[in-house]
Amino acid sequence: MPCLIYILEDDSSIASTLEEVIHQMVGCDVKVFDRGDQLIDAVKKATLAPCLILLDVMLKVGPNGAQVARDLHNLETSARTIPVWFMTAMQKLPDLDHVKGVLTKPFDVETVVGIIKRYC
Repeated sequence: MPCLIYILEDDSSIASTLEEVIHQMVGCDVKVFDRGDQLIDAVKKATLAPCLILLDVMLKVGPNGAQVARDLHNLETSARTIPVWFMTAMQKLPDLDHVKGVLTKPFDVETVVGIIKRYC
């Protein structure tokens, strides 16, 4: 079964590093979005649902990661069951009701790979 991960990250260096690490170490395909509304639209239209979604909490444009997590949870499709993890360097975290966990930035490769292997 194909492995697909969606990442919401507006820092291009973090996004490209994550994409490369995930592809090389786990073999999953990755789709990166820099705006939450783009990710939500992709989830709604996807023929192959991602096995995991990683959301940056603070974004420069559009809804933040916490709002995207709520929006995903409120979808009337099976997409609401996709595991979602926050990625953040924030000390004070937003509401975690609709996420499985938090990756604290900077994060190490082993932690990222471990989370992916748990869900994909």
